[in-house]
Amino acid sequence: MGAGEVRPMKEQEKRPVSEEMLGGTPVSGLPDGEAPPPTPRLRARLPYKWMALVLVLVGLGIAAAALVFGVKWRLGPPDALVVSDARVMGEPTAVSPAVRGRIDVIDAREGGRVDKGQTIVRLGTEGLQAEVDKAEARVRAVQSELDDATDALTAARAKMGNVVPQTEARLKDARERLEAARAGERSAVIRAPDRRYLSYQAGSAYVHDTVEARREREYFRAEQDRAKKEISACEARLKAAGAEAAAIMAQEERSEALKGKASEAKAEFAAAKEKLAAAVLVSPVSGVVVKVAGKVGDTVEAGQPLIMVVEPDRMWVEARVGEADYKYIRSGQPVSLKAEAFPQQSFSGKVTGLGVSFSSEVGGLPDSRSPGIDAKPGQDSAVKITVDDPQHILRPGMAMTVKFTKGAGSDGPSGRSGDG
Repeated sequence: MGAGEVRPMKEQEKRPVSEEMLGGTPVSGLPDGEAPPPTPRLRARLPYKWMALVLVLVGLGIAAAALVFGVKWRLGPPDALVVSDARVMGEPTAVSPAVRGRIDVIDAREGGRVDKGQTIVRLGTEGLQAEVDKAEARVRAVQSELDDATDALTAARAKMGNVVPQTEARLKDARERLEAARAGERSAVIRAPDRRYLSYQAGSAYVHDTVEARREREYFRAEQDRAKKEISACEARLKAAGAEAAAIMAQEERSEALKGKASEAKAEFAAAKEKLAAAVLVSPVSGVVVKVAGKVGDTVEAGQPLIMVVEPDRMWVEARVGEADYKYIRSGQPVSLKAEAFPQQSFSGKVTGLGVSFSSEVGGLPDSRSPGIDAKPGQDSAVKITVDDPQHILRPGMAMTVKFTKGAGSDGPSGRSGDG
């Protein structure tokens, strides 16, 4: 090709461009004669990549092992039955006020523990204290009145003493003397026994006898007067004593009435004190508070449940077992449990009831069916499990996973209706 010929574009593109054509500056950007730095070799980077790969594989292996372990625990070995929807149940004790009032203090919270005898609720006591003061004042007033009446009755009885019996004895004696004096007066009369009376009248003996008879008659008449006076005095004394006795009887009746009033006043005072004491509610048992149905400032009625407490010894786990797996459960069978709230801790227990629902709907606890009903075909059956919880960390309503071991002796359930 001659000097004036033009080469095709492809040949021009293939021709390398020299550094002189670019102004004498090397493409590398380094001064002339200076060599570029050596490029890192791939062999130097390979050990780090292998180490990272090994670490990743180890991590994946650990994760896979943990996953397999967890799945195995959840599903259990071939000879185990796992129920994952079990719940902690409990039979609560209700704490209710005996009087109507306004809540001033609540010293309990759901999930917290309380001790037996611990004060957990206080109601307002202003009106109750006023009732106590009023009843106490009435007791003092009635008791003072009763004391005065008792003193007066004692004095009247002491004054009267044995007046009536003594007066009645004197009256009887005076009446006997009166009759004797009358008989003596009748006998003091000279009578003529026969014809010799005429000659007797002419003698001195007649005069003597006549004088003596007159004297006897006067004596007996005087004796009659004294007896009559004694009788009148005794009758008057008995009449007065009768009035005194009536007064004493009236005082006795008044004292009895005052005793009744005093008893009523004391009963009212005791009732007012009981109401005042009832304004302070204490826990009847030691356990866990599962429900608080009120707050400070609320007005509550007598008998309204305020606090629900479950004793730790009255809690259990209820698991629902399908009909196909129910044959593997037996009464007294040991089980292992885990709580979702405490995943790192395991619990042990045993089956204590089969075939019925044992839970209670008191105090907001899970719903329940009536106990004593055997499981029907095609339905889940309830299994009651007693759990060893020495630290008392379980709470009603917690979700539990229960693992039953299909061991020997579990050919069929025993004790299907009732707990152990």
